[in-house]
Amino acid sequence: MYVRLAFAVAANLVPEILIVDEVLAVGDAQFQKKCLGKMGEVASAGRTVLFVSHNMSLIAQLCNRGILLNSGQVVKMGPVGDVVDAYLKTVSEENISEVVFPERPDAVVGFTRFSMSNARGEQTRVFSNSEGFTFEIEYIVNQTLSDDHIYLLIERADGLLIIKAADDDYGQTIDHVRKPGRYKTRIQFPGNILNEGLYQFRVVFGKRRGFHHEERAGFSFEIEDWNDYTNSSFGKRNGVC
Repeated sequence: MYVRLAFAVAANLVPEILIVDEVLAVGDAQFQKKCLGKMGEVASAGRTVLFVSHNMSLIAQLCNRGILLNSGQVVKMGPVGDVVDAYLKTVSEENISEVVFPERPDAVVGFTRFSMSNARGEQTRVFSNSEGFTFEIEYIVNQTLSDDHIYLLIERADGLLIIKAADDDYGQTIDHVRKPGRYKTRIQFPGNILNEGLYQFRVVFGKRRGFHHEERAGFSFEIEDWNDYTNSSFGKRNGVC
């Protein structure tokens, strides 16, 4: 609520430069929509918006120029599409299949670890399009929560939302009461869903169509096409899925 109030105050002071640092990671979808609208108004009025985020889809949606930083140093500056591509390429080259976040005892809930593995249980970020893959999400709950859920969003490299999954899919009516403690959630996808390409994912913990306690961007992962289409009458499929 402090962050939401701070954004409301800053945005309505008619600043020449509005600096927004990960503010869209808090609040519900309606709040995020209002933030995007307000930042658009500031920019269209000829003022500057400096938007700091790891969410490449929002970066691509909001900005026309980008700056890529690494340890405080400027790595690339230019049209936002070029900078987003450079960021995703950097992450891809690092071959990250696991990311760890610092614990935050003052937060209601906090993610501590994301990882991906193949059908053989091996941690990796490169998969054949015919094999399944699993996301493992670890988090700490610091106070009793009722009817909050894990949501996983898979996006194409350019930010297009492809798939959204949740731990209450398939009409489950479990109340999902979580008492303080450490938790682990696994979300599995079968093979033959995604076509070859570079993808990224985000994880959200919050209410259905409501307030988000926590949202974190993960790393990028790659789907490769290892199929032989020599004897296929249909041939290689087009499209994302």
